[in-house]
Amino acid sequence: MENNLGNNINQKTDFNITASQFVTFFYNSLDTNINNLIDINGKFLYKDNSEMCIQGIIVKGPEQIYQKIIELHNRNCSHTVDSIDIVTSGSRRLNILVTGRIQLDGFIYAFTEYFHLASGKKEGEWWIQSDIIRTL
Repeated sequence: MENNLGNNINQKTDFNITASQFVTFFYNSLDTNINNLIDINGKFLYKDNSEMCIQGIIVKGPEQIYQKIIELHNRNCSHTVDSIDIVTSGSRRLNILVTGRIQLDGFIYAFTEYFHLASGKKEGEWWIQSDIIRTL
């Protein structure tokens, strides 16, 4: 009998709760303490094959993405989330679209951000596969 644990691990997961908790955690960490985006094992939420697109500029890999996050954090960013939309793409993928307002350098902008989260084989293990953010 084939072990399908990795494919079925998230069938009992409430994706709305997972997405809401992720969004709250992500923006709180980005606004207050970006080191929270690194777990106790030293793993960053973005992996080697992760990509981030900010205002049309694509950065790849955890080191480059972390540098972009540091730049945002150093601009005294603050986020207010207005809406979260979620769809799944299979049992181990989650698409999240966030709209809200971001304050950068004292100016407030509307923004939209899309996250494609991937899940590992362990329950509760998620990372950011891709991330697209644009101010409006």
